[in-house]
Amino acid sequence: MIKNKKCTKCYEVKSVDLFGKDKYSGDKLTCQCKGCKAEVSRSYRANNKLTSSMNDKRCRDKEVERVIYSIKTSQGVYVGSTKAGLRRRIGQHTSNLNLNKHTNPLLQSIYNSYGLESFEFNVLERVSNDLNLITREQYWIDTYFANSLNINKAN
Repeated sequence: MIKNKKCTKCYEVKSVDLFGKDKYSGDKLTCQCKGCKAEVSRSYRANNKLTSSMNDKRCRDKEVERVIYSIKTSQGVYVGSTKAGLRRRIGQHTSNLNLNKHTNPLLQSIYNSYGLESFEFNVLERVSNDLNLITREQYWIDTYFANSLNINKAN
């Protein structure tokens, strides 16, 4: 059993007790030490008011909304939609990116190079019914983000 591990964020070799658990990694430990992971989380929450406010208990109890959203990066913008709730969808994106299994290779590449802190999630529009959701998503892609990171048309 290993006793020390190198953190991929601070590059220091530390005791394995200072790393969190990750059932998907080969050694069952996170790649970043707990201190670095906490620093990244604090920075993310400070720079991303949307997800920070979504964690607020007052926001969790509200009705699920149909939303057109964007993920802004230094390389471009991805536009998406959800009828499962924005908090849940952001969680799905984050989980898939962390597992290196995101369906969009452009977003995955940006995440792998720059990390989650380089992503900014924004609400573009709230939609009243499911029928308009995909139409409005495609409208945003075509009208405002012609050079988007989307690899498929909205469907």
